[in-house]
Amino acid sequence: MKKTIAIHLTCAGLLFTSSFAVQADDGEFFDSGFLFRPGNQELPTDLSIFSHSNRVLPGPQQVKIIVNQRNFGEHTITFIPNEQANKDALPCFTLPLLQAIGIKTVMFPEHETQDNETCVDLSVLPAATYSFDASSATLTLSIPQIALDNAARGAVPMSLWNDGETSMWATYQLSHYRGTFKDNNVSKQSNNSTFFGLQAGFNVGAWRFRSNGSLYRTDGEQHWNFNENYVERDIPHWRSRIRFGDNTTTSTTFTSTRIRGVKLESDDSMLANSEQGYAPTVEGFANSTAKVTIRQNGNVMYTTMVAPGPFVINDLYAIPGGGDLEVEIEETNGHIVRYIQPYSILPSMLREGRWQYSASVGKYRAYSSDTDEPIVAQATFAHGLPAGVTLYGGTMISKNYFANSLGIALNLSDWGGLSADLIHSTAKDQDGERLSGYAMRVQYAKNLQTTGTNLRLFGYRYSSANYRDLSQILTKSQIFDPQNPSSAEDFYQSSRLWSKSHEYQASITQNLGEYGSLSASYSKIQFRNNMSASNSFNIGYGNSIGSISYYISYNSVSSAWQRRNNSVMLNISIPLEGTNSYAGYSYSRQTGGTYSHDATLSGSALENNALTYSVRAGRSKDNSSSGNNYYLSSSYRNSIGEISASAARMHKNTQTQISVSGSLVIDQGGILLGQHMNDTAIIVDAPGAANVQLASHPTIRTNSSGRALIPYASPYRENQVSLSPDYYNENVTLQRNHLTVVPTKGAIVVAYFETEAGRSELFTLKYQGKIVPFGAAIYDAEGERKAIIGPIGRLWLSGLIEVQKFTARWGTNGESRECSFTIDPVTLVGTTEDSNKELTCE
Repeated sequence: MKKTIAIHLTCAGLLFTSSFAVQADDGEFFDSGFLFRPGNQELPTDLSIFSHSNRVLPGPQQVKIIVNQRNFGEHTITFIPNEQANKDALPCFTLPLLQAIGIKTVMFPEHETQDNETCVDLSVLPAATYSFDASSATLTLSIPQIALDNAARGAVPMSLWNDGETSMWATYQLSHYRGTFKDNNVSKQSNNSTFFGLQAGFNVGAWRFRSNGSLYRTDGEQHWNFNENYVERDIPHWRSRIRFGDNTTTSTTFTSTRIRGVKLESDDSMLANSEQGYAPTVEGFANSTAKVTIRQNGNVMYTTMVAPGPFVINDLYAIPGGGDLEVEIEETNGHIVRYIQPYSILPSMLREGRWQYSASVGKYRAYSSDTDEPIVAQATFAHGLPAGVTLYGGTMISKNYFANSLGIALNLSDWGGLSADLIHSTAKDQDGERLSGYAMRVQYAKNLQTTGTNLRLFGYRYSSANYRDLSQILTKSQIFDPQNPSSAEDFYQSSRLWSKSHEYQASITQNLGEYGSLSASYSKIQFRNNMSASNSFNIGYGNSIGSISYYISYNSVSSAWQRRNNSVMLNISIPLEGTNSYAGYSYSRQTGGTYSHDATLSGSALENNALTYSVRAGRSKDNSSSGNNYYLSSSYRNSIGEISASAARMHKNTQTQISVSGSLVIDQGGILLGQHMNDTAIIVDAPGAANVQLASHPTIRTNSSGRALIPYASPYRENQVSLSPDYYNENVTLQRNHLTVVPTKGAIVVAYFETEAGRSELFTLKYQGKIVPFGAAIYDAEGERKAIIGPIGRLWLSGLIEVQKFTARWGTNGESRECSFTIDPVTLVGTTEDSNKELTCE
């Protein structure tokens, strides 16, 4: 039962004393005369112990504190005895605690004379109240706005940030792909490729040591890309981060450049309600089961298999810096679609007075051996001005290269957000020719809530003939002929070196209410030294009829690599009632008369949907043949990783893929295996509590030592960790099942759940042949109350490790009795949970 303290009004300052306001209620009265007394029980039962639900006793307790609906995490608070008898103990608010939960104290000079352990009287704060819920160990405060530290509002207090444990870790993803197809039904060809991605780290305090890379092997050729090695840490009071080693310059103004040196930049993820950064999303269209490979600057960053139809890939891991993405879609029949997907960011509208900055200096890291590697320095800034104006710009300097930029972003309120910037470059190319040019960029975004229209991004960029990026100046390679490339890498190298003249991007979604939703996107890159352009257009409409949903889309892609390819597709999805499965149908048709019909069954199975599956069968026709096609995929995830496999057959062509992923962490608790990590993680430690399911992460359970790895967490944000409330183990008892942790970026934080070792048993306690009455209190040898007798004399005790002596006390109206009994856990071994264990109290 919650207790509320009314805080009195006063005009005086914050006077600090050790007194507390009086509790409002006197508890509840229970008449024991209405209770059934088995065995002609002589003494009336004293139920005063139940006058206050979950009685709060004096002493330290770990509680969660919420101030004005903001969670300030877990704190250990000392509860002091109440001056009134039979009242709950009261929490002691100390000055350090008040400061930690965002209540102003420095504005009152009286606090300087107080000891840090002295209890502070909150009654001088107008209209302030607090309540404590013992059942959930939650202390809730309502504090007047004037008494709150505004700097702490909207963000998790820095005092709760946790740098985590000293630890080593590695996370991996290994996949192998094999495809066989016939060339014009004459010769059979095959392709094998293996991708191994590895991220490894070492944490010491706030320092993060990282090494990221990958191995891509295809048809006997292999490419190592282990060139991200660095050490970094955050600087909390500057809201910034510093990194030494392999870096990329900030891409908000100039094209991102790889360097090996040092970078200091602001980190908005430490701020309240700020953007968590930008990760590129790849959208595309597959006409059949296809392998999608994503490259950036020629390096393979991601590979996966997708089902027919439109796809979205939004889980790209740790792509360093910006830059256009090169997408390759390899269909089951061997047909390959390649195109460039540009992406950019509309600069954030900064609040008035806010700053963003980045400063980098280091040696240029080339993608090939025929490129110069001079020293590169770059500095960028953005500053929020009055009237919704943000000014931003920067400077880049290197050997034979100098560029500067200036831009403005406008918050147009009801008219959306608009930004425009100009970059001027002066350079000397490999032939010694001096070049001077400029690039202009305009971007716009708007969400019309009244009409349901979301113009997510519109961008236009024009580059003059002599404008150059730094990479174009430093690279010596000749531009490849895009009509006759010797390999896919030639195409990617060419696209990076071609001089762009125009770039367009647009994306819009329209919510039509009960009539569904409509979306469209378009992008184009026009090259100055190549007649061909890269184009991508997609439009789609989706809606539902009852529980049946459908989606119709049209997609068109063209590039310097190939002619235009147009596709249209229909998808229908039907949930199967009472199951976790869906049935579906899809139809697609593309340029050249290629078509396919497919029926699909997909869903999940096993406990907590740990197993997912998809089965598809249909008929299709391409340029050279027609026939049946099949597809099967399955994925299983548990506490130590994930394994998945897929197979597809289209006419006489096949594709298969198998992949495994997971991670390994080594800390003072030993070696721990887990699912694929995402840099910031949480270790659950509940000593001795084996096989506990994490309620917050259902596919994860603790190992035999009571430890488990949660592979991802939000840095500088509250992360809730919950254990299953119905966990039972006769040899260990969980003292709590919920914790909140706030890791810093890259931290591996331990969420420690206290456990009580020993057996837990249910007994029937008797005294002189009769059951001990309901409400009797049980005390251990040290006088600590351990339990209360329930109806019909039932008693539940936990933590039974060795021979222990207990005392039962009961009685009322001035009469009381007590008796003692001893429990030997050894004699309990082998008994069943349902057996009636009787104890005699003497």
